[in-house]
Amino acid sequence: MNWIIRMMVITVCAAGLFSASAQAKDIMTTIQAAADDEFVLFLNGKKILEGVGWGQARIAKVKLSKGDVLAVVAKDKVVYKAGFILSAAGASTFVSDTEWKSYTGKELPNWNQKKFDDSAWQKATSYGVYGEQPWGKGVKEFTGEKAHWIWSGKNETAGKENDPVVYFRKTVK
Repeated sequence: MNWIIRMMVITVCAAGLFSASAQAKDIMTTIQAAADDEFVLFLNGKKILEGVGWGQARIAKVKLSKGDVLAVVAKDKVVYKAGFILSAAGASTFVSDTEWKSYTGKELPNWNQKKFDDSAWQKATSYGVYGEQPWGKGVKEFTGEKAHWIWSGKNETAGKENDPVVYFRKTVK
């Protein structure tokens, strides 16, 4: 019986339908994220990452599938330019950009769940790709060169009208 299973694995590998590298690493996605000033990141409602301060990326390895939802609550504690940035690489590859949805009202029930209807949410606003000011390239362990710093539309440098809390959502394609 054992030789039958081995033959099946060899046949599948020889046919190019399966490989050890795909099994070991390609199904995982590495997420790097940071926020000015803090964030909590959820995957289908489950907290997977959080961080305070924008100078250090927080990193998680997760398994993502088409249709999964990443949801973020980000908070600005200092009235200055705020932002959230994320890069995902591996089996799923994407960055924070204007394709993310954003919301700035009162926290809604189940907003971080996969089945939540975010169709009324606005597109996030980009405040520049990684490397642009005011943040520059000051996030340690962040390598997402194409990622955008995103927030709501109310986000002025030294502005008193900034949104202090923004909710974001991204559906994995």
